[in-house]
Amino acid sequence: MPLNVSTALALFLGLGGRILINTLARTQEPAAEPSLPDFVLLGAWQGVGLYYALMEFPSFSFVAAFAIGAKLLIEFTLVPDVVKCAVTLLGVAMGVMFTDVLSQLLKDGSYSTFGGTKSGYDSSSRQRPRTMSFSRSKGNEPNPSRRDRERDRERMRSSHADITAPSLDSTSDWIDRTARTPLEREVATLRARASLADTEKRRYKEERIWALASGNQARAEQMSWQVKRYRALTHGFNKEADAKLLEANGVKSTPAVAKPGPTASPSRPVASGSRPRQNTTGSRHPSAPSDRHQYYRSSGSHVDSAVDPPAVGAENRTSPATATKRHRKLSSGNLRSAFRGNKYG
Repeated sequence: MPLNVSTALALFLGLGGRILINTLARTQEPAAEPSLPDFVLLGAWQGVGLYYALMEFPSFSFVAAFAIGAKLLIEFTLVPDVVKCAVTLLGVAMGVMFTDVLSQLLKDGSYSTFGGTKSGYDSSSRQRPRTMSFSRSKGNEPNPSRRDRERDRERMRSSHADITAPSLDSTSDWIDRTARTPLEREVATLRARASLADTEKRRYKEERIWALASGNQARAEQMSWQVKRYRALTHGFNKEADAKLLEANGVKSTPAVAKPGPTASPSRPVASGSRPRQNTTGSRHPSAPSDRHQYYRSSGSHVDSAVDPPAVGAENRTSPATATKRHRKLSSGNLRSAFRGNKYG
């Protein structure tokens, strides 16, 4: 079972035991007389008892004070020693003050239990008045707390601005260097800057909401301007990145269109070599084959036999144009041979 003892009671019992030991020691030596320290110790013991009576039993404190005064008066009447009375009164005063100071240092105010807890009030009840007083002081002074919040928010904004402002220009330092082309690295840098600007825009938007909630219209307008600024930066960076991507796609598609050129160039001389013969025969002398054909057709049957067989070939069934061209080409050769035969025959 724990023993509840206060600081004043512990001092009172301790000093009382010391006085009892001194008295027992003095009885063994009858020639020894009390000294000034003994009077001081006796006065301190009486002062501790008076303090204990004042704190624990206020209704009996007057009785304790009257008993101390009556004892001093009786001793002074029996033995008129002024020094003894003065030293005793000084000890009483010292005992009261020392006990009060020691009680405040130990912070008990009531009984304490050997083992840690206090019987007068527990730790939760001791902490509760402090918490209530703290919240009460904050409630009575709303303006300082609001100023503190504004100051902290301003400090956070300035520190955050100091960090993010150069980061918009230093994003190329942490872009992956393993990109394939410098153009792709530039696009990645622009995308990163756009992302940072979008983050700043959202942060300023939240600060604008806080400013409107606190009634700071000037602050809200300033944050609105910052939101517009970072929104424009975000759109600008994204637009520039898209433009560079379009430029890169255009550069890549240009060689793909020009690739068929070298493959078609060897075939052009063949086509140009075959087609001009047909065109020259048809454009320079459009009427020569027909005239020759009519002339030699009227001159003899040998020419007719030379001209007619090619018209029955299998190639004439494909297209009339090719049949006509081939008919003229073959007939021109046969006409030359026929002409030579008529000339020398």
